[in-house]
Amino acid sequence: MTDNCHELRVALKDVWPKSVPVLCIFHVLQQVWRWLHEKKNGISLEDRPPLLLAFKTILYAENEDDLHDLFDALITSDMTSKYPNFKKYVTDVFEDCEAWALCYRIQLPMRGNNTNNLCEAQFLVIKDEILNRQKEVNVVGLMDKFTTELDQHYRNKLFRRFKGLGKKKSDGVGFKVPSFDEQKAALEKIVNVGCNMFLVPSLSVEGVQYLVDMNTGFCQCKIGVNGSPCKHQYILWVNKLSVAVNFLPVFSKEQRMMYAEIAIGPTFPLHFYEGLHDQVISLPATDVPCPE
Repeated sequence: MTDNCHELRVALKDVWPKSVPVLCIFHVLQQVWRWLHEKKNGISLEDRPPLLLAFKTILYAENEDDLHDLFDALITSDMTSKYPNFKKYVTDVFEDCEAWALCYRIQLPMRGNNTNNLCEAQFLVIKDEILNRQKEVNVVGLMDKFTTELDQHYRNKLFRRFKGLGKKKSDGVGFKVPSFDEQKAALEKIVNVGCNMFLVPSLSVEGVQYLVDMNTGFCQCKIGVNGSPCKHQYILWVNKLSVAVNFLPVFSKEQRMMYAEIAIGPTFPLHFYEGLHDQVISLPATDVPCPE
């Protein structure tokens, strides 16, 4: 995932020819917004927000048919007809829609991350917490800060995950947490199909089940299809039917060991990471073979 830099995208494709390049949707919307605000393009002040909103609706289209219908509606609208230059611009941007439209990412393991703001956040960490907003740091001091302080910063973050802590107490999960009654009703219908995979009933549509692969953190529902945490994975995790890769705290000694090894190396045997509540309750498996 990159910004809309042609040289960077070409270079990455040359190095990893089998990769799937995608664009950060925040920077795509920012690019369109900047174009609309450039005086030379002549877009009136009151028309800028509706045009951006129309493009944003295209970006968030749920499927390819809606994507093309919304695009056709935009370029044929009365507002767009006033600005031939905008029509040409948005048509050129749309030619690369597979890189930024969310409907093309449904089968990609995005895990809910459609922006690369994480990179920008790490630069803020370097500026605020490591360099302390100092403008002048000599080469020796800079090397020391990057090899010791920055290293220790990320070690501490890994140890917080090891302990089951997030950035703060109110960390969001990206979905509405099921109520106790909803969880209780779902637990009565969950089927363990083996290989740490489960059939979990929909909480909103009667008779619908979703296959949840807790090994990889994927679910067939709309939210979890690209690896994002969803309420179906949450029910399995919070009731300790399975370990999960998308939630904290970590219930698995193997996961705890993985976090610790990244931070301090392979120093302790596996049994050192066992907890008092590592007992995972398993539902009786059916005779259904592991899905391919």
